[in-house]
Amino acid sequence: MKPTAGSLPSTANPLTDRGALQQRFWQYLIDDAPKNRQQQDADKVEADYWQGKLEVERVAQQQRQADLEAQQQQIQQFQQRFVSHYDKELQRVMASPELISQGSPITEAELGLLDELLSPNVNRNRVLTQLTALPSLSNALVRYVNKQQLQRDGAPVTNVRLAFNFLGVEELQQVLPWLQFQLWRRNGPTSLRLRKLWRMLQQQKKMAGKLAPSFGCNSGLAEGLAVLQSVEIMLLLHIGENLFEQLRHKWLTHARQAGEKLAHQAIFDVKLPSRSLVSAWQKPHLWGFQTLSAHLSNANKRFMVEMAQQHYHKLSAATEVVAHAHLITISSTLKKRKLVEPEQLVLWRYSYPSLADATKKYA
Repeated sequence: MKPTAGSLPSTANPLTDRGALQQRFWQYLIDDAPKNRQQQDADKVEADYWQGKLEVERVAQQQRQADLEAQQQQIQQFQQRFVSHYDKELQRVMASPELISQGSPITEAELGLLDELLSPNVNRNRVLTQLTALPSLSNALVRYVNKQQLQRDGAPVTNVRLAFNFLGVEELQQVLPWLQFQLWRRNGPTSLRLRKLWRMLQQQKKMAGKLAPSFGCNSGLAEGLAVLQSVEIMLLLHIGENLFEQLRHKWLTHARQAGEKLAHQAIFDVKLPSRSLVSAWQKPHLWGFQTLSAHLSNANKRFMVEMAQQHYHKLSAATEVVAHAHLITISSTLKKRKLVEPEQLVLWRYSYPSLADATKKYA
């Protein structure tokens, strides 16, 4: 299918473009509710059950039903007030670089290691020194290498230095940012949206490594940048989920102390609304750029600057690879999950003429 006369090629950077299909992809990713649940026909069950009962029983049941509906209405009002308050707080926090920095799980030591891994001439000694100062990441690397050793029938390693020596520079660039990204969200329960984020990022990371040689790029650098590109959505989920739990705990404590049983029940049952996160995501933002670039060297900061650009032609080869991988990941997800019509997807690919061939081949 060729693009229609009215479809103009886009010069937008896929990493910052917020088109309709991108929004559909992010809405799918952020949504935490399973789809296609079967609903029972409660009205028919209710009618069958009360058929032939005495009038006094039906009247009593109607009164109980009316009381229950009034109670449910009050619960919904409490929950709406809470969600409205949460929306305002989330918008306030995500609009403040200082508050984002305070809520970020990313430490300066971790950024120092990532900065070294992005360098054109990676110093293995410096990487090892920085790695040994991060116990969680060191343990994750040992587990990763032992998993590889198990597949090869090799002997397990017992410390981070041995694990480190098993890997070359390019593999360290591929592995360490990915392991660190997972650790940033290991503190709490693993939500459905977080599992989808990991799945998406793993696909994007592998695709960047696969595309890198054709652009004359180092695969390790390309995969590392593909991971860092997703820091923005990670920050939103991390800060959004933590803020929700903090406010929920505060409201539950107040309701308990005030003896407001219905309010306590309402807040106890409320779930983090995906629409709040989607609304925050749709607003212009540079959360990842602001968080990462402040602690990177000038040589590596340019990658963050490029990925935050609005126009595709301002990307270098390394970030162009990430743009390709990102678009292919979105395209394949939309296709696999049947979130758009096939014709829409084809036209969308053609709107990025420089990327159309790659997305058609891999997505």
